[in-house]
Amino acid sequence: MEKLYTQKEYQLQAEQANKNGLFLYQLVKEQEYTIEVLEYEKKIISQDIYSDEGEIIGSQEVEVDDLTKPIMVEEEIINIETGEKETVIVQKHHTETRTKTVVELVIEPEGYYVCFKDNYTNGEINPYYEDDKAQRERERINLFSMTKREMFLGLYQAKGITPDMLKAQITDPQALIEFEYANDYYRGNPLIDVIGGQLGFTTEQLDRFFETKDYTYLLPPVIEEPKVEEPVEVTDENTTDTTQSDVQDELDTKASGTDEINTDILE
Repeated sequence: MEKLYTQKEYQLQAEQANKNGLFLYQLVKEQEYTIEVLEYEKKIISQDIYSDEGEIIGSQEVEVDDLTKPIMVEEEIINIETGEKETVIVQKHHTETRTKTVVELVIEPEGYYVCFKDNYTNGEINPYYEDDKAQRERERINLFSMTKREMFLGLYQAKGITPDMLKAQITDPQALIEFEYANDYYRGNPLIDVIGGQLGFTTEQLDRFFETKDYTYLLPPVIEEPKVEEPVEVTDENTTDTTQSDVQDELDTKASGTDEINTDILE
């Protein structure tokens, strides 16, 4: 296997991974590369056939390159000095694509890849990674603890719950003793989930409360009421113009009628 890094690079990558709480893997994979292959005339040779025990059990004829007889061909090149084309005799060759096994460094969370040896992996992703990650996170949160003062003060600030009100929620004598006489309360204690559920708290609220000791995480979520937009009155310009015209015509008619009446009176 060809390593695509130096020992110094390995040390630097390992330090970077540790600093960020991650893991340094050595990823083994197949990598393609191209190579120029010189061509020779072929020859037939006899090759022994061996058994699994290493004994010669026969022979076979195989075709191999005759390294004493290179295939020569004419090839045009550009003379660098004169810039003109020249014909030269060179050995015939062709390009082949091959594969080789290489190792490169990859930084990922611990447990992300399946390792076949130490920190070596072929790139297979651990199918249980998400479950393992969730379990590790649960174990981390379960280690959070708080004192009685922090617990009771947070509950009182969040919901006005007093110690007596809290103890009234516990009906099991053994659980009551465990709760009342404990020096510290740990998030991983199943009793916390039971009491928290009775008080209407979610698992996420209790997790954040124990992690931050901030009672505001126990407050009910604020639900914003959707804004109701007031309807906009749309005025039809054509209708408005017609209405104004009709009103003006009516006024003109009334004025005309008044003039006729006044004329009759004068006569």
